[in-house]
Amino acid sequence: MKLSLAQANEYGRLVLMAQGVPEDIARDVAEHLVESDRVGYTSHGLSILTNYRRVLSEGLAKPDGRPELVNDRGAMLAYDGHHGLGQYVGKVVIEKSDRAHAGTWPMHPDFAPQPSPGPHGPLRRNGGGQGPDPAGLH
Repeated sequence: MKLSLAQANEYGRLVLMAQGVPEDIARDVAEHLVESDRVGYTSHGLSILTNYRRVLSEGLAKPDGRPELVNDRGAMLAYDGHHGLGQYVGKVVIEKSDRAHAGTWPMHPDFAPQPSPGPHGPLRRNGGGQGPDPAGLH
């Protein structure tokens, strides 16, 4: 079955919202999952929604978890992800770190650090590059 990117994003958003995820977080996570599928990281795409249902229902992740800056040392920022969904937590942390021209360090294992080509070494989410569309999303 083929879906347009818009249809896939809407599907992911609605599934997450049905699990109690606020609309803004659901939108960001769904966009990340669809982008991961689009560039071929299908293990980190929409197929992960089944696992999200489990971790949200078991309380292992919080549907409304939002990152909080807990330490600011200028060039180094530390965040508590409050057990939020990693794609959302990572996106917010990256955006804030880029604006502050700082590096980041996760205080909780809500997402894994990955090297970044930027000079300050902020965390980077996976699946965010350019590439082919091997998952059939267009």
